[in-house]
Amino acid sequence: MLSLGCSGAATPPAADGGSKAGGGSSSSGGGHASGGGSRPDGSGGIGQGGEGSTENSCGLAGAAFCEDFEDPKPGGRAGDLDESRWHFGRWGHTTTSMFLRQPSETLTMRSGGPVKYQSTFCGEEFSGINMPDDVRYCDGVGPFGNTSKQLNEVFDDQGDFGYNSMRITQPFDFTGRTGAVVWEVDAKINPDNIGHGWWFEIWVTEDPGPMPYHNAPTVIGNPKRGVGFAFQFAKRCQQSPTNWMNALETVHIIDDYHPTRVLQGFDLASTTCFKVADAKLNRFRLEISKDKAVLRASDYDGTEFTYSETVEDMNLPFERGYVHFQHAQYNAHKDGDASPVQTFRWDNIGFDGPALPVPRSYQAADNTQSKEDGIYFGYDLTGGKTAKLDWNDVSLEGAERARFNFNLHSSAGSRFHYRFNGGGWHDFTVPQAGDENGQVSSVLFRTFSLEAPLSELVEGKNTVEVSLDGAEFTEGITNLELFLETGE
Repeated sequence: MLSLGCSGAATPPAADGGSKAGGGSSSSGGGHASGGGSRPDGSGGIGQGGEGSTENSCGLAGAAFCEDFEDPKPGGRAGDLDESRWHFGRWGHTTTSMFLRQPSETLTMRSGGPVKYQSTFCGEEFSGINMPDDVRYCDGVGPFGNTSKQLNEVFDDQGDFGYNSMRITQPFDFTGRTGAVVWEVDAKINPDNIGHGWWFEIWVTEDPGPMPYHNAPTVIGNPKRGVGFAFQFAKRCQQSPTNWMNALETVHIIDDYHPTRVLQGFDLASTTCFKVADAKLNRFRLEISKDKAVLRASDYDGTEFTYSETVEDMNLPFERGYVHFQHAQYNAHKDGDASPVQTFRWDNIGFDGPALPVPRSYQAADNTQSKEDGIYFGYDLTGGKTAKLDWNDVSLEGAERARFNFNLHSSAGSRFHYRFNGGGWHDFTVPQAGDENGQVSSVLFRTFSLEAPLSELVEGKNTVEVSLDGAEFTEGITNLELFLETGE
């Protein structure tokens, strides 16, 4: 059963208009104390508050996690992003190669004529942006007219499908309650699209496997258990080159790598849309429990939640997991000569609930092989090849469980082998992936989170070796992460 929610009246923003909380560094376990900034709450008005509460840049009272992107931490594979709090994953499929990203640039012309909806990065035209410089904190204007730093991330879809994914390392727990997740993003879609463009998604998954997804060319990245909300094509919204609109397009509920329920387009009850624009941030709030989700959004030029969508009877197979924010593209230039290079901007991401311990994330370096005028960032396992990578400066102090997280481009039924520090091999059979049409067994990009026995890990440098049996197609691995859960 689906129903349409309604938003309430708004209160004017504070005099300073600020949605940041004092401009300090990002924080968890409650975020910043508020300097008077205002936020939409669950009823559509501005300001969360409440007796004894503490406002922060996310507008959540007593936030368990809040990230305002004011304090860059460069030096890793994720650009300015703090890798102790986030995992950043990339997929850049082309028709000739997997794991390929080419330098991004502002495009004005392509064969056939001018490119529409040209992108900027950090407020300017750009060229030659490669990983990891494709993720930066830059000044921008928020939904309340305030200027603050935002996370900019960009890529060129290269005439095919690709996406970026940011996973919060801290778990989100909504057990026995309704939890709230909030974020800001310029939630644009290609206004000329009939199936090709750029969009964003949010996923909540039981395990921390990177880059969950539903289905796209060469991708059925269903998590083991999860739910995804995609703002993809907004087919019911009236579009024009100067009036862009968006709405929730699909909801995917996944159990055992297969969808148990998929809501598409007109299965959703809301008949409204929200206004979007490039470099203009919308504000979102997702209230989620095991059985129900309520999504609210503001127009890019508004301070109220004017859009609402409710999904009933979800029956999620989990109540604690990890939150992912994703920017996807599929051959955007194919519809309306839209730019295949696009930047999305994110700010003030947070969730409420108990402030659970933050696992320690160790991320293996990307490949830096030059290929096809770009960077081949994954590791080839075709034809029985073995990849060997390191995680450095690992601390096992207080570790109660370890996981091996990664993305694999492989066919279902393949035998995946992995071992740590020269120890015994572990085997994993790549399971079938399913979409809303049934079983799919072709070579696909997938997400997995497997057990890593603590007894096989050591302090300091750890090495992992991986291989596939009988890989006959172009198969490989990327985004390798050692993930240590503690009881602290």
